[in-house]
Amino acid sequence: MFAMLLAVRSSWIAILLILAGILVVWFVFRAIKDGVVWFKEEIVDDIRERRKAKRVRKAKGQVEPGREKTD
Repeated sequence: MFAMLLAVRSSWIAILLILAGILVVWFVFRAIKDGVVWFKEEIVDDIRERRKAKRVRKAKGQVEPGREKTD
């Protein structure tokens, strides 16, 4: 009888450990995914916006600070 209780208890502990492991893996995956999205939105998109604004200014003929217009 005691062996059966021990077997049932150890199987529940194993199930809980597996669930905890899955939860940790999910948390790490989610953190990496959020980090990639943050990097894309904050860093990459900012660089693209600056380049686009620079091209628009250049197309309009505005001079960039520090550079003189040569005609």
